[in-house]
Amino acid sequence: MMSNRQLAKDLQLEFQARFNAKQARREALKAQKQDNELKKQIQNLLKKGETAQAAQKARMLLAKQAIAAQMDQAADMAELSLAQIQANNAMNRMTAMMQASSRTMARAQAAANPERTLLTLEQFRAQNEEYAMSSGIYQDALTQSTSVQVSDDAVQELLGKLADDAGLQLGAELNAASASKVDPASMQKEEPSQEVEDALQQRLRALRA
Repeated sequence: MMSNRQLAKDLQLEFQARFNAKQARREALKAQKQDNELKKQIQNLLKKGETAQAAQKARMLLAKQAIAAQMDQAADMAELSLAQIQANNAMNRMTAMMQASSRTMARAQAAANPERTLLTLEQFRAQNEEYAMSSGIYQDALTQSTSVQVSDDAVQELLGKLADDAGLQLGAELNAASASKVDPASMQKEEPSQEVEDALQQRLRALRA
């Protein structure tokens, strides 16, 4: 990773280059401004007929123009230097970030274990299937082994209580009709068939395998 010292050094170098470029451009513009002032002076001397002085000013103008051109070139070079330093600093920062990212990816790749991940996923899938099979077997077993059994006496007791609460007399015909509707054989616990027993045993053996 890029050190703070190196980052500060790059920033200081860039700041100095920017300052130099601005200063050079300022001096170049100042030289051009003086050039315009000399032109006005020469024009005024010519209007007055002072040719010798106008020629002297013209010689000075040409010299200053040469200096202004040199300063303008220096300003261009300073600005180019600034652009190169900025690009170099940006590349240094980008390189540091890429190095840091590369180290992070290397650590992540070293910590990754695809085989262990796949094994964990496979175990999770198998456990879910085993649990679903177990739940299905238990539900089938409960459905086959449990039933609601209601005796005739319990039915008559409830009807009698409801009739008493309503102030009604429970007739013998109602008692007989209620009793005839209940098939004693149907109230007995139904034993599971041999086929059901065999299927249950096969599923239990498959679960234990």
